[in-house]
Amino acid sequence: MHYGARRPALHPLTMSEPYLFHFSEDPSIEVFEPRPVRMPAERPPGQDWLNGPLIWAIDAWHAPMYFFPRDCPRVLLWRRPDTTDADLDHW
Repeated sequence: MHYGARRPALHPLTMSEPYLFHFSEDPSIEVFEPRPVRMPAERPPGQDWLNGPLIWAIDAWHAPMYFFPRDCPRVLLWRRPDTTDADLDHW
């Protein structure tokens, strides 16, 4: 398989497009409530809020990691700036 000039852009969305997504296997959730962190970690000054209640959300670029059920094994590969045409043909 060769993608030629039709290869997708490295990052389809940028941080200037602030879309966040939350995936769940529970369709009855209407409001996502922050959950406490189970195992707080030592944080640098000013980042202690990361040990507080959080809602885990991801950006659109990482969304494909959650397109499958939680217990489904998956391998995801992303193109990097140093990815060669041979890499793309191989994978």
